[in-house]
Amino acid sequence: MFDKEKTEFLEIDNIEKDRLYSYFERIKKQFNHLDPLQIVAKFLIITQSISTPLEEISNFLRYYEDNLIEGKNLLDFAFEWINAQKIRFEYKKFLSNSQFENYLLAIDDCIFRFFLNYDDHVRRKILKEDVKEFKISMLYEIFFSRDDINNFQKILEWHKINVPTIFYGAQKITTNLITLRSGVARIIKKDFDNTRLSSTREVQILKEKGFKQYFQARERKLQFNGTMIERFIKFFCFSGKIIIERELENAIKQFLSSYFKFGTFYEYKDFKEELIQSLAEFINSGLTDVIKKSKSYNLNILELQISNFLKEFEKKNQIKETRLDGLAWINDLNPLLKKYLLKFLDETYEEE
Repeated sequence: MFDKEKTEFLEIDNIEKDRLYSYFERIKKQFNHLDPLQIVAKFLIITQSISTPLEEISNFLRYYEDNLIEGKNLLDFAFEWINAQKIRFEYKKFLSNSQFENYLLAIDDCIFRFFLNYDDHVRRKILKEDVKEFKISMLYEIFFSRDDINNFQKILEWHKINVPTIFYGAQKITTNLITLRSGVARIIKKDFDNTRLSSTREVQILKEKGFKQYFQARERKLQFNGTMIERFIKFFCFSGKIIIERELENAIKQFLSSYFKFGTFYEYKDFKEELIQSLAEFINSGLTDVIKKSKSYNLNILELQISNFLKEFEKKNQIKETRLDGLAWINDLNPLLKKYLLKFLDETYEEE
């Protein structure tokens, strides 16, 4: 999709289209009373936990439907939205680990580091050549903010006024960077402000507690609590319902937050085995005897699966000696465990 020499995050953000197609077909069957465009909108809302109303998402899709290049349909367009969200996740991790003096520097660096190649991809592989610049700018704002489409028409009017499409004679002058900045600058500034606020609060808490939390945590035996993961497997998968990613994310967050605490520092080697063992136990508790027998699942098999899954993460991030704050571990491990559980559930509950 992109030039691998220019981008470092693409392998991480490569979306699993086969799994997404499978979800779409399930949603299509469940909501067969909706028209095709609304089904794509419902697919985005469910799989990406988007809180925007169905009508607003439908209006957004309808607005861009005629601007897609030949061979692309609305489902392809939806996949690009999902891919954009994964790119934003990587950029937010980078932003939280960087120390910019002000948001203007953050905007420039993030645009050139993360969004420039994506802009080239959208213009070449998604949208027609004659699409106006304000439409491209608005697409970026919505793709990368996701939950802020509460007034589609208001966003549209802002971009119409602020983003120029400049012609000189019969030729359109290249304004790619202006368009891109208009689309993502407000998002980057918002994330920069949130990161700065979070960092300030963390420092204050550490000062107030004098790092006591860290030593207290090391003195006591910590345990992961995965009761929500256990319930998720029982009630959502065995009942034949669609896997709603927001529910899965909440279950994983509860599992991680039961162990990791904000302001406390942990080394990977200190909790790795506990994480593997606990996750395997709660998954095993959620499985029925029929599934365990048909798939030959037991605690040892599950622990081996999870351990093997973590090896790639360990190698890629070189984290054997890494010591991070609890919140950082939650943010890093949440998408990883989500990926594992989705893969596990797809393989376990695949339709015959």
